[in-house]
Amino acid sequence: MIVASTRDITERKRLESELLQARDAALEAARLKAEFMANISHEIRTPLNAIVGFTDLLLDTALSVQQREMLSSVQSSSHALLALVNDVLDFSKLSAGKLELEALVFDPRAMVDEVLAMFSTDARLKGIELEACIDAAVSGVVIGDPRRLRQVLSNLIGNAVKFTERGKVCVRVGVERRQDADVSIAFSVEDTGPGIPIHAQPRLFEPFTQADASMTRRFGGTGLGLAIAANLVRHMGGTIAVRSEPGAGSTFYFTVDLKEAVEPPVQTRSSDLPPSATATLRALRILLAEDNVINQKVALSQLAKLGCQADVAANGYEALQALEKVDYDLILMDCQMPEMDGYKATAEIRRAERAQPGRHVVIIAMTANAMEGDRERCLAAGMDDYLAKPVTIARLSEVLVRAVRAAGQDCSPQSVAVERE
Repeated sequence: MIVASTRDITERKRLESELLQARDAALEAARLKAEFMANISHEIRTPLNAIVGFTDLLLDTALSVQQREMLSSVQSSSHALLALVNDVLDFSKLSAGKLELEALVFDPRAMVDEVLAMFSTDARLKGIELEACIDAAVSGVVIGDPRRLRQVLSNLIGNAVKFTERGKVCVRVGVERRQDADVSIAFSVEDTGPGIPIHAQPRLFEPFTQADASMTRRFGGTGLGLAIAANLVRHMGGTIAVRSEPGAGSTFYFTVDLKEAVEPPVQTRSSDLPPSATATLRALRILLAEDNVINQKVALSQLAKLGCQADVAANGYEALQALEKVDYDLILMDCQMPEMDGYKATAEIRRAERAQPGRHVVIIAMTANAMEGDRERCLAAGMDDYLAKPVTIARLSEVLVRAVRAAGQDCSPQSVAVERE
């Protein structure tokens, strides 16, 4: 006896097809979003590189008091714009769960001093005091992510300076607990600003919120800064909170878990180099591969300020042709260029070097590609170091110093440290 049964699965197949289409549509939307964010970041960073670069150069010249104050305002505004771009990108990465922390050796006291220096001009122009009180127990060096910690502090100090009209902003740093090599450091940022209403405080660390609408109109901002700071602090094993009363100022405080280190952080200031290394830096044969004419002028001026000279190539093809004529020590390579981009040019250079054992030209990516994974892509392409635009003289000096030091010990790609900023 044969028994047969049938079932109509048309509806199930239709639902499966719709689910697959929805999944593909979601993946495509995510890809387009990431591509859009990368393009926006690149297009903003490219002109911002000229603004930041030329402003730094001008501030190091003879200026009247009025000119210096105006340029300082330009510098402050450009840094605020860069912070805005970074906030949007960081929020996107945090939302996607793609943020990764680094483990680097750094000096927390020096880091606090660096962040305070960033806001010293703004505080001086407003007539408010900006000070730090660091407990003696906070000594030596630690292991953690200095860039992300600096980002949290910058947001809190920047807000404190922005909202404080008179009085002072004080940053306090102390050790909350220490056990073996583990140390929890506590930071607080106190201001004498207007304070925050009690009802608004629970929402401060939520995205796209500020204390009230009038504050948004007066001071601007995306409302992402504190949400990103809170998320970063949680990633670093800590907590963040606020104490505030209207008319009595505000105190934002947080902790982060770090590891104590025994080795000092690597100093990369050019002033730390012995005279022989400084002479080596100035003797470097440098090629600048950059298609943007304005950014060519910025980089050449910055290099000149450091005592260096460079030839210019407007794309990857010109860089390869120049390398056939001159035995360059170092190439500052833009990634997005017409005809041949920096990735392809680097691949061609490395391919040619494989036929010449012992020959290695240091290639440093100097690019507006600053999304998550761009640094890794540059290194995977064969570049030795990475520098995201906008580029300051100080950061350019750091990568050049690293190149000189690496060349003095080992010229292999693995010997050159990656730019972490």
